[in-house]
Amino acid sequence: MNVKITGRHIHVSEPLKLYASEKLQRLERHNDLLTDVDVVMTLEGEQRQVELIGHVKVGGPLVAKANHDDMYAAVDLVLEKFDRQLNRHKEKVKQEHHHDGAGRLGQELQNAATAAEQHGSEEEEVS
Repeated sequence: MNVKITGRHIHVSEPLKLYASEKLQRLERHNDLLTDVDVVMTLEGEQRQVELIGHVKVGGPLVAKANHDDMYAAVDLVLEKFDRQLNRHKEKVKQEHHHDGAGRLGQELQNAATAAEQHGSEEEEVS
């Protein structure tokens, strides 16, 4: 997973980059789904905003934004939001790609067992 941290109207200090990078390690468990993550930190007046854009293998990019007076707190908030989005996206992809092949096999086995029982009861009646 490639991570890019940039600042808009703000210089992103090394401690802040390090903090964000460490927090982004939580997303490594979704490495099978995520390809790139862009973090954009913005200062507009007194408000600090962190935007996290995650590029996934299936579907369009996922975007989460959080505002706070403290940039570190905004990083925490945006990661919570993004983690929830990513989990929802992962479940959605899993449901879309779910194949009920095992269900059909189970149904065929059940039909075969029923047919065998019926065939067995017919033989008993004939005897």
